[in-house]
This record gives sequence, structure tokens and C-alpha cells, in this order.
Amino acid sequence: MYKKLLSPVVVLALASPCAFAEVELLAHFELNGNALDSSGNVADGQIFGNVTAVPDRCDNPNGAMYFDGNSSYIKVTDGTFLTPRKAATVCLRANVLEPYRINKGHVLVSKYKSDSSYQTGFTILVDNADNLRMWSKGKNLTELSDFPDMLDFNDYGNWNHFCLVDDNTNITTYVNGYPYDVKTSPDGVYADTSIPLLIGASHNGNGQPSSHSFATAYIDDVRIYADPLTSNQVKNIAFEACP
Repeated sequence: MYKKLLSPVVVLALASPCAFAEVELLAHFELNGNALDSSGNVADGQIFGNVTAVPDRCDNPNGAMYFDGNSSYIKVTDGTFLTPRKAATVCLRANVLEPYRINKGHVLVSKYKSDSSYQTGFTILVDNADNLRMWSKGKNLTELSDFPDMLDFNDYGNWNHFCLVDDNTNITTYVNGYPYDVKTSPDGVYADTSIPLLIGASHNGNGQPSSHSFATAYIDDVRIYADPLTSNQVKNIAFEACP
């Protein structure tokens, strides 16, 4: 079982000034009342539906965004800039507010395309069976068994930090700074993942946001790195002090 973050102001590890000096940040959506990319590398996100500013885990006003689970999401039109192999690490904070008991899941972030032949890209979600799922999938359906195990999730109404790291050899998934699974990384050849990055939803087979994917959650601090972060770097982010 993963370790729960007991208090947002308790810091177990602090990054040194040089901790991320050689790590390339591709995109950073701080979600401080807007959908801007503070890295300056990709287009700012577009807000659709009822996505509104709320306090973050540290009670900073307008420090996070609320997604109401009803056709609400942020779209980032990035082309292939944030595809797997370019985006080696995907991290975010989320407070998933309620379980789904119908054919829906809380998709927190996704750049993922699925059709009858391919399932490719990355996704972090809590599904309708209370499973936390994080994956970076390769070019075809035969590879699906190689990807990280699901984790029972029952921490609704609390902030958690989720992170997916793909170093081209292994995929490691983290919850609140601690690894919970390691699996073999997929084939280096990916199918088309030029569809936009979505925060709070995922695409259906027709390339549109899926009605089964809209998250009911607070989401904050979405970071995408070109480099695979080390376990210490992931922990440093997860336990960052409140500003």
C-alpha cells in the first residue's frame, strides 16, 4: 500500500538548489487559476466546461483547479512535443473527490490514442472500480501486459501526488513520492500521439474527449519532463514545502 501524505506542510525531503539543474522541463501547468504553461515551451491550455479556481493543498487561494466531472477539461494542443520518449516523466497532484460507480473513470491527465489496432501514449487515472492506473503504452495491443499493475485506491477527498517515469528500459510509478510498481518499458516505436494533451479527461476512439473520462477532482502542478526523474527527485517534488 502506498504511503499517504499526512500533512501538506510536513516536508520529508527538500530539493537542493542543484537538484533539477540538468533536468529538462517540457511543460508545467501550475493551474493557479489558469491553464498557462509556465515553462514557455508549449501552447497554453484551453479551458472547456466548468473548470474553476480553488485553494490548493496548502490553502493558497486560486492555487489549483476544480473539474466538475461534466464535460470539463483543459486541452493543450502540443502536436508531438509531449509524446512518450520525449516526455519521460509525468507528475501531478490531485484530490479525487468521489468514486465512480458507473461506466466512468477520473482521468487526471492523458495524451493517449486508442483504436482497434493501437493503444499508445500515457495516462494517469482512477477507474470506476477504485483502481489507480498509470501507464505509458507502446505501439500495439500485444504489449499491454507489460505495464504497471493497478493499485487499490480509496483516498477520496485527500490530496495525493502521482508520478510516472519511463527511462526507456523500465516504467516506474510513484504515489506520494514512493514507488509502487516497476515494469518493462514498451517498444520504442509509437503510433500517432499528435492528439492534444488533456487534463481532466482522455480521448475516445474518434479523437474527442470521452464522456466516460471526465474527472471530478481538484488538480494541480502538472509537470512533464524530458528526462526520467530519479526516485529522490520524485520524492523532492512530492514533499515540496508549501509556499
